[in-house]
Amino acid sequence: MGKWLRVVFRNLRIDGLRQLMMLCAAAMLWQWFGPLETIWWEETMEIVRLTLISAVAVHFFIPLRPWIRRVFIVLVMLLIHYQVLRAYHLYAEQPEDRVENTILFFKSLFPYILFALGTWILLELIMVWVRSRVRIVALIVLQMIGLAILDSFTEMNLWLAVAWTMLLGLAWLITDHCVVLRDKYPEGWRHLASYPLRLLTTVGLLLSVIFLVGVSMPSTAPLVTDPYTLWKTWKGEAVPVFYNAKDGEKIQVGIYRSGYGRDDSELGSGFTFDYSNVMQITTNRKSYWRGETRSIYTGKGWETLPEKKNADLPFVVLNRPLDSRGMKFSKTAELTATVTITRAEPYPVLFGAYPIGQVTQLGGEGSLSNLRWDSDTSTLTWADTAAPSYPKQYTIVSQIPQIDEQELRNFGSNSGRTLSAAQAVDLQLPHELPARVQELARSITAGLTNDYDRIKALKTYLISGEFKYTNEPDLSRKVSGDFVDSFLFDMKEGYCDYFSTSLVVMTRSLGIPARWVKGYTTGAKAGPRSDQISSYAMHEEMQREEGTYYVSNADAHSWAEVYFEGFGWVPFEATPGFSIPVTLQQEEQQASILPVTEEEKMTEEVTNGGNSGAVSPLAIYGTLFIILIFALWFLVWKYRLLGTIWWRAMLAGRRPSSDQKLIVLTEHWIRHCRRKGLRREEHETLRESVVRWEQEKEALRGAWSGLLALFEQAKYSTKQVTEQDWSRAQVEMKKLLERL
Repeated sequence: MGKWLRVVFRNLRIDGLRQLMMLCAAAMLWQWFGPLETIWWEETMEIVRLTLISAVAVHFFIPLRPWIRRVFIVLVMLLIHYQVLRAYHLYAEQPEDRVENTILFFKSLFPYILFALGTWILLELIMVWVRSRVRIVALIVLQMIGLAILDSFTEMNLWLAVAWTMLLGLAWLITDHCVVLRDKYPEGWRHLASYPLRLLTTVGLLLSVIFLVGVSMPSTAPLVTDPYTLWKTWKGEAVPVFYNAKDGEKIQVGIYRSGYGRDDSELGSGFTFDYSNVMQITTNRKSYWRGETRSIYTGKGWETLPEKKNADLPFVVLNRPLDSRGMKFSKTAELTATVTITRAEPYPVLFGAYPIGQVTQLGGEGSLSNLRWDSDTSTLTWADTAAPSYPKQYTIVSQIPQIDEQELRNFGSNSGRTLSAAQAVDLQLPHELPARVQELARSITAGLTNDYDRIKALKTYLISGEFKYTNEPDLSRKVSGDFVDSFLFDMKEGYCDYFSTSLVVMTRSLGIPARWVKGYTTGAKAGPRSDQISSYAMHEEMQREEGTYYVSNADAHSWAEVYFEGFGWVPFEATPGFSIPVTLQQEEQQASILPVTEEEKMTEEVTNGGNSGAVSPLAIYGTLFIILIFALWFLVWKYRLLGTIWWRAMLAGRRPSSDQKLIVLTEHWIRHCRRKGLRREEHETLRESVVRWEQEKEALRGAWSGLLALFEQAKYSTKQVTEQDWSRAQVEMKKLLERL
């Protein structure tokens, strides 16, 4: 045993640097196991991991010939399959039947053996191919690109894998540098290796600092959108997510993309913003584009009234006013909106400004027989959910109320008054609603004498700054089982569904009818770029409400509507950073304009092609084209010698011989000498030129002797140049170039 250990450690001492490079290669391959866990079975992952560990261990600790090591790895691989397949009950031995057991075992190897062999062969190929710094860097770059693509287009967070790749790549480059130092300067390497602890401490400390700084860096938004995302967004399409999970497994946070939701029964999961275009709306006034309402709050989300069906609703007739029950607005402003749908998917409703007055045009393949009017909720429902039949374009005229705040205050309170059946539904609350929600609502509105001021107080409380807007709320902070209660007292962060639902529930707890509404915000207005007109003209253009608005999935939104007896339903916005475009008769000129959210800014920049400070697609693609040209030029220049050899061989119609390759090599180093000022006269032979060069530069005496002898053999001798001579000539030329 002691003798074997001495042999092992002698093997490590002799070739430990090469084996350390193999360890770096295996660790870089290991970074792919995280992404593959989502699509490979557990037994496959276990077999592949054990195979990779075994291959590295055999190369490290088995001091045998390479082919014997590889045979040993195959035997270990079979043993791994035997143990893992038995553990997962994928292979069951038959008692006392060795032949049958062997046949069954080899049948059960597939397809697992293919994954294991593929991993091992990939490791061997990397060790054969990656033998220079350029190729090490190329491998690092390829791995980084692959991980970056997965990180961008899936929900996997591969930042740590990227950090490990950089750390391992640096370790590999340092090890390769040590190998070169050992081979070229053995005396210096022996001196350096005599202090191994100092060397390892310095390298380890350097790599640790780089790794920790990289991992600890804060996340920042990208400065330039990648070309693929920019192209898809410009076309108005969603960027696909290439993600697959076995057994239908779902990630609870972050896999959803923004958009008009179909199922509101369970709210609260995080989402990512999808800026793909949904519709274009040409209108004379801006507004929120209302979809449908929900009345039944369950404690987890919203549900519709079960007894209401499309078949019971009246049909819509073009250009005929729609019945709006309970609407008694004293003054209104007409809004005409032509909606053009840019997505293929259907919706359960037609979108328009609230309240909808009439439908004047229905284009595309849509049929009026599918369009119904729900007067209780002021909703245009679409009975047919098939994508081809949903109208691609329609025009809706709405009568936007001009709200008189003093008039609303004069209506006093809805409490104690007789409510209709429809209004009573909008007071519904679950029996399990925690009492502290109502207590909070009462404490916020204490001392106020009318419902309008009470709603404004609740709204002010929600947007005051105590609650944070985020599309990825921390669900781990949730304690209460009720959606609103957990938001108000536990999480205190969320997006529009959290704020709007909380406003509706607190309003209902005060005995005031309220309902939850969902649809889209205004969207981004189309217009000239800032570099096409003056800044003043741009400001004037954007102040005009008339124009075309581009609405994306990122503009999907929810808000609240509160009923005031004698007036009707009034919309209220409770989400910080958002503002409903309503007109106040008394304060029209003094209405505050809330800041535009980052999401709205990004949507507008994408839609309008960017502003003067943004990077245009032409500049991005132009830069990428220039980088590609330089990369191609670098590859051609780097491998110009091989390119010349194979070009001449192709013209000759046969494979290049060693003599021909050596002659091309000679021409190559002669050109290099000429660039260094060593010119060859026309009347001189190559030997005469070399003799003169050695006289001019005494420090280079003997630098050409090996190459010159091989050239003369290839050019004039009947003795053929062998492949070994060709390899030796490449080494000699490398030495010559280094000395020059």
